[in-house]
Amino acid sequence: PGTKPSRGKAAAAAPAPEARAVAEPEVVKRAEEAAGTPSAPAVDTENWDAQSQASDARSVGRSSIGTEFIKDMLPSKQRELAAIQQRIKSFVKRMVRGQEMTILATDGQLKKCNVCFDRKLKKMILDLNETQRKTELTKIAEVHQGLEPNDIETPLDELCSTLVLDTGECMTFRFEDLSTMQDFATCMQILVDGQG
Repeated sequence: PGTKPSRGKAAAAAPAPEARAVAEPEVVKRAEEAAGTPSAPAVDTENWDAQSQASDARSVGRSSIGTEFIKDMLPSKQRELAAIQQRIKSFVKRMVRGQEMTILATDGQLKKCNVCFDRKLKKMILDLNETQRKTELTKIAEVHQGLEPNDIETPLDELCSTLVLDTGECMTFRFEDLSTMQDFATCMQILVDGQG
């Protein structure tokens, strides 16, 4: 009745896939050489990991934007960004709840006051001696640290942070330590810049 094709003849007629993988790059290489175009070396995919490790070993001591920047700089920048975002988040939470702070008057007197932000982060509200003053964050023109600005009457020191309003008026806060002052000034500057 019916006959089945011989497996031996079919295998001999078509080259094995491994043989094709080797033969095809050779054919391309010969064709490019005939046309005068050099061929890129064929990639040995079976030894890919070994080649990759050998390449990494050869490039030790060399740097490029693609390798060193991505390996070394990007993760640290992401960590820095996450740390700054966390600082801002904590600062905003504290300021929305309200924080007791010390304001420095032009005559050098220190007065306790309560300072908070509205929930929309548009206004800073200062309560001093049962008097409330609301200042829009968009009206804050500059945020200074320490002895700056040096052209005002208020006796500043390294623990001060001064907010200069667009009217030229200043509000100076004095802090217990340098890191708290820097945190306040940095976070205020970021929030003020974000209002634009």
